[in-house]
Amino acid sequence: MRGILFAQGLLGFLAFTLAGVLSEARATSEYSKSIAAHLNLQMDHFNELSRQVNVGTPSFLQSLGIINKNASASYNGLSNTIVISEEFLIKEDGPPRLRTLQESKRGGHSYQNYAGIVFHEFAHAEYDHYLKPGKTPIDKLAYSALSSMTNDIILRLRPDINYFKRRILLSEVFAYYREEIITTLLKDADEIMFQSGIFYNQGKCGSKKYISAQLARHNGVSNQYFDDFVNTSQPYKDRIQMQYAFVDGEDIDFLPAQKEMKTVYGILWDQFDYYFKPPRSRVELLAYMNSNPSYLKMLEACHNQ
Repeated sequence: MRGILFAQGLLGFLAFTLAGVLSEARATSEYSKSIAAHLNLQMDHFNELSRQVNVGTPSFLQSLGIINKNASASYNGLSNTIVISEEFLIKEDGPPRLRTLQESKRGGHSYQNYAGIVFHEFAHAEYDHYLKPGKTPIDKLAYSALSSMTNDIILRLRPDINYFKRRILLSEVFAYYREEIITTLLKDADEIMFQSGIFYNQGKCGSKKYISAQLARHNGVSNQYFDDFVNTSQPYKDRIQMQYAFVDGEDIDFLPAQKEMKTVYGILWDQFDYYFKPPRSRVELLAYMNSNPSYLKMLEACHNQ
């Protein structure tokens, strides 16, 4: 066992020492701003976490596929490093940095998946830096929920998974749930824009005929504001859940324990809400979009084409 731990430590050390470390000042700041503007999130917590971890490009071993093969991003707790693949970076006008949501679209990627993956890996670092040490009461509560309730559920659902993988799975549950939050918020915003004739991911507007048909469906609602066919007030805290978490090539399906996990998800949402102050429902997200000059400018441009 000591030999295995030594080997893991050595690989972790090599992954860090042979990785290209990005400029701390620029690595995440533009990405963070784009998320804040798009979803009305307070990103101070994310920015603070960014200053506590190393952010780098793949090492030589990673580029050969020896470590984290095919991973677009990964977190190494031993070296406290988040590694971002070249496809997620932009090198225009200075040192490499994370793409913004807009730049991710131009790079041919799904901006929703991209944003979720980045938040997933930073969540692993957050688990180590905030939840484990119990930085705040809500961090302590989230760690307790994961290490007690979630661990018991994992034992029942997959008794064959060994102790070490179970411990890793706790961090994975936290990261996959955080990823699900971000992608859900982005998908909701995308759907609301789509209903008004803004095809955001494609970077274009719907035809005049399409927009006219959409406005007719809204029963005369002013074309100066977004409207929503769904218009649900159900809190994200109740809506968002995850199904699968993966660790070392194995997966665990949490759907059979949906009712039990709802308590855990509620606590993890409260921890996210404490730091990021997100819209708490699709209705709140719609209200933000209708008060945001950037969104309204897109709407005006499409409706006046």
